[in-house]
Amino acid sequence: MGLPLQGTNVNEGDTTAASALRKFKDFKMLKIKTEGKKPAKVKGLKPEILLAAFVATGLCGKLFNGLDCVITAGTDSHEHEPDSLHNDGLAIDIRTRDMPAARIKEFAQELRECLGSEYDVVIEIDHIHIEFDPN
Repeated sequence: MGLPLQGTNVNEGDTTAASALRKFKDFKMLKIKTEGKKPAKVKGLKPEILLAAFVATGLCGKLFNGLDCVITAGTDSHEHEPDSLHNDGLAIDIRTRDMPAARIKEFAQELRECLGSEYDVVIEIDHIHIEFDPN
């Protein structure tokens, strides 16, 4: 399943992430993991994290020659972690297995710069965790 950028509106208050989103002209699809035992759940994701997902998608396309960005976790499977922002719809995980390993750190750093200080971007073993955490 892919979510095209067309028709997405950004609120009046222009954020760093919204500004970053506008610089990606050739936008690929944001995909949601549907295969395997645990498909990613996106119902309940908040606009702040969806904006980050679109920025990550543009960055994937730019840095990795059109690579699709895949959400592997959204509001799912974090019941055992009650403080996880996934449970509040404010965090997603992005697949890294298709990214060149030598450039994952570069991707994460550029994503941090695009999103700004209200977002945390953390490289995990098999994914990049992104959360909106303005505190």
